[in-house]
Formats: sequence, C-alpha cells, structure tokens
Amino acid sequence: MEEDQLLKSLLESNPNDTEESQPYDFSKNPNWFKRTFSYMETGSLRGSILTLSANTIGAGLLSLPFAVKMAGLVPGVLMLVLGGWVFSFFYKVLIKAHDHSGVYSYVGLVQNFLGETWRRGVELSFVFGGVGVLCAFQALSGHYLLQLFFKSGILYSDYEWWRVVIMSFASLFVLSPLCIPKQLTSLRYTSSICIFAIFYITVILIIQLPDYTREVTPEVSFFRVNSSMVHAFTLCVFASDGTLAIPFIYQELQRRCYTRMCKVIDRSVVMNLSFYILLAVVGYLSLGENTPSLITDRKYLWEGTDWFMLVAEFLIAFALLFSIPLRIAPLRTGLDQMVYGVHSAKQGWVFYTATYVGLYLSTGIAILVPEAIKYFIFIGGILIVPIAFIIPSLFYLQLEKSYLKRILVMSMSVVLGATGIYSAVTTFFK
Repeated sequence: MEEDQLLKSLLESNPNDTEESQPYDFSKNPNWFKRTFSYMETGSLRGSILTLSANTIGAGLLSLPFAVKMAGLVPGVLMLVLGGWVFSFFYKVLIKAHDHSGVYSYVGLVQNFLGETWRRGVELSFVFGGVGVLCAFQALSGHYLLQLFFKSGILYSDYEWWRVVIMSFASLFVLSPLCIPKQLTSLRYTSSICIFAIFYITVILIIQLPDYTREVTPEVSFFRVNSSMVHAFTLCVFASDGTLAIPFIYQELQRRCYTRMCKVIDRSVVMNLSFYILLAVVGYLSLGENTPSLITDRKYLWEGTDWFMLVAEFLIAFALLFSIPLRIAPLRTGLDQMVYGVHSAKQGWVFYTATYVGLYLSTGIAILVPEAIKYFIFIGGILIVPIAFIIPSLFYLQLEKSYLKRILVMSMSVVLGATGIYSAVTTFFK
C-alpha cells in the first residue's frame, strides 16, 4: 500500500518542487508516462480492459483447436472473428441500456426494460447456467486429475472405476468443507491459475509446433462443409462471451461514458481474439485431423511422458477443483433470493441445501456425462443465448428508432439463438 501511495505521489505535480529536486521532468510528456507506467486503479481504462478480457478466458478455450478441425482452418478463424464482433455489438447495446436507464446491473436492466416476469426468467437462467458450469468444472477437474494419476504411473487400469472414485472423493472430502461461505474468500484468486495455465499451454504449442510438423506431417483441411460446422460455430462464437461482467465493469469505470467504455470493449475483444486465433490455429496445425476435443489430450509423438503438458494439466486441475466452491456461491445466492427475496439474510435452509444439492448433483451428472466439450456447447447454445443475444436484442428494440436496424438485429439474434440451441440439443443428447 505504501508503494502505491509513493507511485501516485510521483505522478502528481508539485508546484513547490524545484527543477533540481526532480530526477526527470515527466511533465514534458505526462500523458504518455501515466498511460504507460501508472498504477492500474479500479475503474481505469487499462484495468477495465484486462478485467473484461479475464472474464472471457476460461477452460472452454482448450476446445478451440478441435472447433477449427470441425470447421476447417479458414471458416474456424472467421467464426472466431464473427464471435468477437457479435459480442462487441451486444456489449455496446447493454451500455446504451445502462445509460438510458441509469441501472448498472443485468437483472436490474431486465426488470427496468422488460418487467418482473422477465427478471424471474433471467434469474432462473442464471441458476441453470450455474449448474451447467459446475458440471463442466467437475467433469474437467476429474478428467485432469485422472490424467495426472495415469500419466505419472500411479494408476494403470480400470480408468472408469477410478474416475468415479476420484470425483466422488474430491466432492465429499475436499469440496464439501470448502463450500462453507467463510472459506470462499481464500479461494478467490484460483481462477487466475487457470488463465495462466491456458497461456502456458499456448506457449508450449507454439514452441513444439516445428517438432510436431517434422515428426508427422499433419493433414490440414482449409475448408469443410458438414454438420459438425454447427458445433464448431457454437464453440467459436461463444468463446467471446463476457456479458455478465459488462455491468460491473461499466459501473466502476472512471469518467464513465459510452465512448470510453467502447474503447474498453474494442481493445479487449481484439486482444482476446488475437490470443484465441493463435491458440486455435497452432493447436490444429500441430495435429491436423488427429486434434482431440481438448488440446491437452493431444498424442505425444515421442517416448516417455509429456511433462510440459502434464504440468499444465496439474495447474488446470488444481484451478478448476478449487474454483468449484466459488461457482456454487452465486448459484445458492440466486436460489436463496428467489425464495426469500433480495434482502435475504442467507441463513435459511434454501441457502445451505442449494450448496450441497448443487455440489453433489453436478458431481453425479459429471460422472454420468464425462465429456467436457458437451457442457461447453450446451452452456453456450442454451444458457448464453437468452442472456447474451435475445434479451439485449429486446433492449435494442426499445432504444433504436430505425425500423430496418431493429429487423436486422432481431434476425441476427434469432439465427444465432437457433444455431446455438440446435447445436446444444444435438450434441448433448446424441
């Protein structure tokens, strides 16, 4: 804290200081210096950009190389770009809605524009979305824990039996005590480990790409037209979702205005897209048609153990496992408020029942349906569609006067929604 105050004092001009007392007169170019080296306070432009970027980066990105495989190299990249543009557009619709209403929460916007019934529907979507995220995290953490045990030689056989045992043990004896509300604050930084692990994986893929292409020439498809393109579309487009972070970031933004927030959105989207495309393309070019649904499951072409990827799997397993209690918190709070209202003291039976029913239910579903990619597609196709597209489109109808623009936006929303729902249903229940 003292260092922060010292840095801030250095950035403030003092009229009583003489030229000799200053090691360098940064006042000659104060804007450049402050933009480049100043402390990133809450609500600063750079801080807001990084916050929005961090809220869109998650374990689902590990399926992007597989999405490019399903669609082909060129369509896959174009789908990623389309996803960034679509979410950028709807983010800006939300900003206009915030400015119009003076309300800086997503649920508050829904109630203000669409009424109480829609607000209840959104809260229900949050609950189902929370369950879906829990299932995805449980399935992924179980998968990576099992990979660690088998690749390191601790376990040798009965993969499915050990998967059930490990996931059940983790749920009962590790996650159950961590889900107590007082324990959550100590876990709030675990999600950053997952982000670091994904960046680490990308670096590994880039460094090892020449070795993979020399060892086995991958079969690469530049264009592909088949039913799998729908699933690739869902994975690529919804990779850019950070809708629920927008109200909080905009509320905290210093010198809050539409133009300034558009800078945050555009720069964050461009930064994330650059990383997404790099991860997806390099991952696909390394293995071609042998690209697995999770790039961490790639085939190691040499003898021995891929220790670099094993470290990444350990980091992801650790981060996902200890992020599960954090994901339960908004789920149980939502259920508690639906029953007792927004002023609930969070001490009722619903609050604690939701905690452990949500935990053990998601454990059971993840054991029965272990394929993590199904959860990514399901969450994107079913749960993100109304929150990210349908409802912002209804806001747009009330904010925009141009009849043609309203038709175009609603048509785009319907197409995106129908594609996502079709992909989710056909993937999860096939």
